[in-house]
Amino acid sequence: MAAFFFAPPEDFLAAFLADFLAGFFAAFLADFFAAFLAAFFGAFFAAFFFVIFFSAFSAFSGAAGMAGAVELARGHLVVAALLVQLKTVLDNADGQLARLSGQVTAFGRYLDSESDLLVDAAVFAALGLRVGPWFALAGFVFLTSVLSINFNLERIHRGAAAGASDGSLVARLYGIVYGPQDRFAEAIVRRPSARTVGIAANFGLSTQLAALGLCLAFGHPRAYLVVLLVCTAILVLLVAIDRGRSEP
Repeated sequence: MAAFFFAPPEDFLAAFLADFLAGFFAAFLADFFAAFLAAFFGAFFAAFFFVIFFSAFSAFSGAAGMAGAVELARGHLVVAALLVQLKTVLDNADGQLARLSGQVTAFGRYLDSESDLLVDAAVFAALGLRVGPWFALAGFVFLTSVLSINFNLERIHRGAAAGASDGSLVARLYGIVYGPQDRFAEAIVRRPSARTVGIAANFGLSTQLAALGLCLAFGHPRAYLVVLLVCTAILVLLVAIDRGRSEP
């Protein structure tokens, strides 16, 4: 920049314009590319679920979650937090509409579970850019464990069997991904008490995404890993207490 003061006016102007235009177009292209990726993945996810499975709420919920992951990767923590909460709102609306219309099906449960897993994986992959890949991987494992224990405690308390495959693709995928978790839960959980089920219900996905959103909004994504550790420890303690009471 010091060379500008010793250059002729026309050279100074040319150099200034060249630097300005180079910086402007570099920033413009970077923002355009990031926005394009966000729109592309969001639209792809939405179109996939909307066209194939005909569920608008599921499509928009998944799109919001994936867009949140993209924004998290870009470092826009507050935007990511808001999109993750939008995913929760749409997810809950989808479930409520299904129950009110009597359209609750095993197929829908399988699809929602796999959609949530895909979004969770994308969010934690993006989180790895903020906190490091190993912390993010540990967080993903803990979150999956908490949600699995939460689901299976309620299922076993009701005396319901693990989901049986109906032959559909999503059912087979569910069996591959969640089948081992369900069997493991049945091996370690013994007659969970109503208290345990009630406490575990507060650790569901909506609560987890709300906690993640708060951590992101305050600029401390690592704090969410502490939340997951506390939830896991509480659930393990409750299961151990119930096992001790059920043994003769």
